[in-house]
Amino acid sequence: MGIPREDKPSRLAHVARNFEFFGAPVGLFFIIDRRMGHGQWAHLGMLIQSVALAATERGVGSCIQETWGNVRTSLHAHFGLQPHELLYCGMALGYADEKPVNTLRSDRASVDELVEFRGF
Repeated sequence: MGIPREDKPSRLAHVARNFEFFGAPVGLFFIIDRRMGHGQWAHLGMLIQSVALAATERGVGSCIQETWGNVRTSLHAHFGLQPHELLYCGMALGYADEKPVNTLRSDRASVDELVEFRGF
């Protein structure tokens, strides 16, 4: 992005683009009933991932945005949600900009370091 680390105003301006869905033509919000249990939260995560994968299959990029949770209270009022409804996250949908924004690649642990396969 060419923004020096010490240029905090420019960095914050880039972060603010989250709230414009990074210029994507479609923005989605995912809402869950607060009364749901862990299983339903997992189902919501699977739904979100499925939407992202379906978009990719059709040549459309996606960006799952948890940053919308930072303005959850304002959005709750804006959308007129019921007290039991919780805005979980947003998702930008559009055609991806193929230029890499961040070339940092962190070290990754191997699968064997993270997972124990039993019975295989």
